[in-house]
Amino acid sequence: MKTIANWKDAEAEFLQALKSGKAPADAEVTDALFQRARGFRWTEQQAVKYRPSNGTEDVKVIEVERMVPPDTVACIFWLKNRRPDLWRDTQRQELTGAGGGPIETAGLSPEERRAAAKRLLDETFGEGRAA
Repeated sequence: MKTIANWKDAEAEFLQALKSGKAPADAEVTDALFQRARGFRWTEQQAVKYRPSNGTEDVKVIEVERMVPPDTVACIFWLKNRRPDLWRDTQRQELTGAGGGPIETAGLSPEERRAAAKRLLDETFGEGRAA
């Protein structure tokens, strides 16, 4: 593995070849995930044995429609990765001091810092927040 890493560092053309080789596979998997999320149908041929009225056995080829229903796990995976701003499980909250600057705590004792942090949390999330 170290040899390949060295080649990638030393040879830009080698690195580019590796990256371009991955692109078609990534596109194919992306399409498969999208199809799985949406569900899809296809028609296939199937051989069926039957007995006509003369008592002999015969084979007939018929077309059968198959279906894969939409997959909710694939939908969730697709949305979380394509639109994390709307579908991410965790939300990011940022607290700032006066005028959007940093929260000044340098001159505070540990007890005063805890009290200031509690005030900020209470103001941001309300006093009934989960601890």
